[in-house]
Amino acid sequence: MALTRITLNNETRFFDPETQTYKTKQLHLTDSELESYKISTLSKAVELLSADQDTNDESKLSNIECAFCFEKIAPTDKIRNIPCSHLFHLACLDSWLTKFNCCCPSCRFDLTIQHNPPI
Repeated sequence: MALTRITLNNETRFFDPETQTYKTKQLHLTDSELESYKISTLSKAVELLSADQDTNDESKLSNIECAFCFEKIAPTDKIRNIPCSHLFHLACLDSWLTKFNCCCPSCRFDLTIQHNPPI
């Protein structure tokens, strides 16, 4: 069964009809959760992704845009490595995760430590 979203006093809760209980959802990441995801440059991140996919195409570096600011991410720009492998400028993603939401803005992957313990 689906959870029903209820927002009261700036707190979001979800009602589970099966258990007849409310569950609170964390709305943004804490500083310690954010720091559990490593920072690297775009070129290093693409190198790691290419190793996983067994490709080595340097042209990928010139075509990656940040979904927040719509600017190209330079190979030396800092990014935060998140498990779903979506790429954003470090400042853009950190602002989103600490102020607005605890999920990847592209795929909604939950980045809270309780759902995704660091390796």
